Amino acid sequence: MLKFIRSKSVQTLAMSVGIAATAFVGSAVQAQTAASGVTTSQNPAFQIAQASSIAEMERAIFNEINKYRANKGLRPLVWNDEIAKQAREHSRNMAKKIVPFGHQGFEQRAKALNNSIQSRGTGENVGWVMSRRDPSGKVIDAWIKSQKHRENIEGEFSMTGIGIGLSAMGEYYFTQGFVRK
Repeated sequence: MLKFIRSKSVQTLAMSVGIAATAFVGSAVQAQTAASGVTTSQNPAFQIAQASSIAEMERAIFNEINKYRANKGLRPLVWNDEIAKQAREHSRNMAKKIVPFGHQGFEQRAKALNNSIQSRGTGENVGWVMSRRDPSGKVIDAWIKSQKHRENIEGEFSMTGIGIGLSAMGEYYFTQGFVRK
């Protein structure tokens, strides 16, 4: 059974999409838990070509986020395997219901990244999508429409990694980690 949480910051759209964002810079933590039950229109602004594997979906999201940043005059993010590893583990744990949907364990992931990458700040967007019809495009669309998620995407981060988990019920769980070097 899915929990539906209303969010004041993200309007309800059309297919089931849940999103949440958090950022950690220095000693301040900003967090927003948005919406399961948030949905996107039938034709999201971001459409990902049919990807045959989860790894291809992760890279397609990375490419679309960098296209979005380029359109805003921002430098592209650099892919980092360590960030992607952390993101995949979190997405898989949410998909397996080991942790609830959201940012549980973010501070530990941020600390691990800081130890391996020497970061000056970290951020994280998470999302879930019930639809098999372009789940990656739907989550990007929802992230861009949400102020907190968009702030991470447009933020002064230099590196990113994306991880996707797929539940037994067919739900896609997404985590995008951000690091400021």
